[in-house]
Amino acid sequence: FFLSRNFSNYFSYAVNSQITIITEAPSPFPTVSFCNLNSLVTPAALAYSQSMLAAAAADFSINKTFSDYEFAESYNTIVTISISGNASFSDTERRAAYGVPLDEFLLYCWFNSLDCNTSGIGWYYDSSYGSCYRFNPRGEMSSWVAGKNNGLSMLLYLEQSNDPFAFTSKAGAHITVHNHSVNASSFEGFNVRAGTETNVVVSRVFSRRLSSPFSNCVTDPLSFKTSIFTTYFAQHSIEYTQNRCYHYCFQRWLVEKCGCFGGSFSPMHFGAQHHCTNLTEITCEFNAFYNYFKSVVQLNCSDAECPPECQSLVYETSQSFADISTSSVAMIVVKSRPWLCRKLFNMSVDEFNDALADGRITPNM
Repeated sequence: FFLSRNFSNYFSYAVNSQITIITEAPSPFPTVSFCNLNSLVTPAALAYSQSMLAAAAADFSINKTFSDYEFAESYNTIVTISISGNASFSDTERRAAYGVPLDEFLLYCWFNSLDCNTSGIGWYYDSSYGSCYRFNPRGEMSSWVAGKNNGLSMLLYLEQSNDPFAFTSKAGAHITVHNHSVNASSFEGFNVRAGTETNVVVSRVFSRRLSSPFSNCVTDPLSFKTSIFTTYFAQHSIEYTQNRCYHYCFQRWLVEKCGCFGGSFSPMHFGAQHHCTNLTEITCEFNAFYNYFKSVVQLNCSDAECPPECQSLVYETSQSFADISTSSVAMIVVKSRPWLCRKLFNMSVDEFNDALADGRITPNM
């Protein structure tokens, strides 16, 4: 009886969960990536959008891939993907021609109640949101103590283009809070509204699980010899995460179906294949995305080739919102930025001050 009970207890694999909440001071600060939801605001980006649309007009079948509304909603992303994957552009060219300068995007920045050192803010071009920036890209900063005044505060100018080739459908920013060792993914993060103060509370959560036989997680991915891992992670020394493995599963499917790969992946991961850049390839990518998640291929890859990691770090966020007086903000900001005064009101700073004093304008930013 005792022998039988011991075997039964052993094979039941009872689980012991322990949760510890720690308040750190100082606390390591995460990387914060931020992008304008409207990626097509520069003259070069709008011209690129116009040229792609002209090419699409010659192909009736492509125009019928989306409904009118869906096309308008998707086209901004399609152009941004094409710019991101176009091998003829260097990052320097993307930043100069297609990106908004940091001092025109980030109007004010405070960290630990002090002005930010913007020279440490990194730039990157996202395949969905275009020109983006990273605060604390190397993970070297710490917050003195938890609380709003000791965190990061930013005032963003979320420019919207009235050009019809911008296909603007949203006004706001996309924010991703993540570990500095992992690039921001356009599939993660959250949007914030323009004209609104958004307060974000961040918690750093470590998870540790026991491996087999208690779970299917892997402590050493090197021991997990699947084709996804050996082809992409091990060969190119990329840190393994289950979420990233899911993306590689789809990219492998995309290369098979469309002959190109998408997103922010590096060409080295896929040999001689190239990014999906023209409208035919990107339309194929959109269709492949929807078909992939309806197929058994997705389930087979997820179950067989992408086990969870036994140790993980995620940043959990919660948001609250408040209306702000855009008139007051405009008066403060515009006075110190002649370029913004000219762009918003077509006035010099002196003309703006005179018009404000006379009551001829009420700035609404």
